[in-house]
Amino acid sequence: MQVYRVQGLDVTFSMGSLYNFTLSNIFQALGGESVFSLDKVSAIPLIMSFLASMFCIVCRCRVGFKELLCSLLYCISSIAVLLFSNLTLVTIGFEIMALAAVCIVALGAYKGRDFAFLHYACLHFISGFLLLVGASQHAHLGVLEGVPRWFFMLGLIINTAAFPAASWLVRAYPVSSSFGMLVLSLFTTKVALYVLLKFFSGESIILYFGIFTSIYAAIFAFLEKNVRRLMAYMFVGQAGLLMMAIGCPGIPSDLIIVQLSFSVLYQLLLGMFADSVVKRSGHVDINRMAGCFKLASMEAMGCIVALLNLGGFPWTAGFVTKGLMLHMNLQSFDYMLLKYMQPMLGWLLFASNGMKIFWLACLKPCSTTPEYAPSPFSSKLSIIMLSLIITVSGVLYGEGLLFSEHKFVYTFGAVATKLIWLGGVVLFFILFRRQFLGRYESAIGDSWVYRQFFIMAEKFAHAASRMREVLGGLFAGGAFSIETSGSTVLSARSPSGVVSSTLLLVMLSICIIVLVWAYV
Repeated sequence: MQVYRVQGLDVTFSMGSLYNFTLSNIFQALGGESVFSLDKVSAIPLIMSFLASMFCIVCRCRVGFKELLCSLLYCISSIAVLLFSNLTLVTIGFEIMALAAVCIVALGAYKGRDFAFLHYACLHFISGFLLLVGASQHAHLGVLEGVPRWFFMLGLIINTAAFPAASWLVRAYPVSSSFGMLVLSLFTTKVALYVLLKFFSGESIILYFGIFTSIYAAIFAFLEKNVRRLMAYMFVGQAGLLMMAIGCPGIPSDLIIVQLSFSVLYQLLLGMFADSVVKRSGHVDINRMAGCFKLASMEAMGCIVALLNLGGFPWTAGFVTKGLMLHMNLQSFDYMLLKYMQPMLGWLLFASNGMKIFWLACLKPCSTTPEYAPSPFSSKLSIIMLSLIITVSGVLYGEGLLFSEHKFVYTFGAVATKLIWLGGVVLFFILFRRQFLGRYESAIGDSWVYRQFFIMAEKFAHAASRMREVLGGLFAGGAFSIETSGSTVLSARSPSGVVSSTLLLVMLSICIIVLVWAYV
């Protein structure tokens, strides 16, 4: 007779003397170690943020069954990656996340989703390969070092949308549906940041990636006039700020996790406000949204809550985490770089993202009073719930009652300095607000990077073709050939070439199947 016994958090399967094993033994057999690490408690704040955010999004949006199914798979796989400690399962989790996210992008409602779908799939195919290289070494040798370690880190950096690989986010998120964009903003970059913190905390190269990513996002958010792309640049910029903290040695991981958890919430709140602006005005051009919401509306109040957290206003969680992080007794060059660069880049992102959309949608005067359709009650309710969650949890965290072992001590100097800086940035924006008007709607940021990449690829293909002609006698059997036409085509009859071509064919077939499924 088969027996199932629960022992603590483990489950035992037994049937007389035939077999007797536990669930943990199965997991240990998969990777030579327990799948779930003992520090999984550290992921609780982030998991709670994910669940609260998903609840608010589902309450807000009407969504089809396919998109809801993909989003649930996306959410479950993301939480699983947070709990896994085995690198093979972490890699598998990221691939499931990528598949679910690709389906969500394919189900988008805006023009250009086909290209964005392929762009997203190709970049995450590359990142999955890099992750698999590191996971393979860890599964075989039990260590992660050398080139595979750098490959694994690079795969995670691509998933964080760090510059110059941020284009997959900037292209894919804006063409998704309203529900899809809000869901996509929650998981991939945040989970990748958590895994980076878990395995590569204190790596200086991550600090520099974060600096360049934040600068990139601030510049192109300043120029952008498409409100959905503006939100995409906000997600990229905030990920860059968190990468700076992860890459600085000596920063406590619990502070970064709490900052990451609250970042999920207030970024989502600002994204909800932007989505309400688009739905109410019927435009994605930020210059055609003047007077969209009154200052006393629920949407405007929610945007103010998000801006206060984004700017680190006193008595918010952002003020506490940044105050503890930037006033530590560390003397390293990396910490000095973090201490002075992160606030400056944070203020730039605050002005070019948050203040820009708030002023244009709520404060910009207009000659005529436009008539907008009233916002649905579900939209207002979700914003109210999320605002309350952010405000209450931020106050509790500041008092040491939530995810903290000590109470934060407010000093007059720290509060006054923060208020002066915040007031100065707001005044600067008001004085130069005309310069913050969007000028471009195209993907100017990533298109330049990828234009240069394709130019280099074409030159490489031409050089390889010339080399084939010069050294053609060495390959008389025709085992290798490179041909160029309108686009570069790599063909090979060697075994490695057949494998590469097969993998490419499989990937393209999956993309076509998902597109057909999305349109049916």
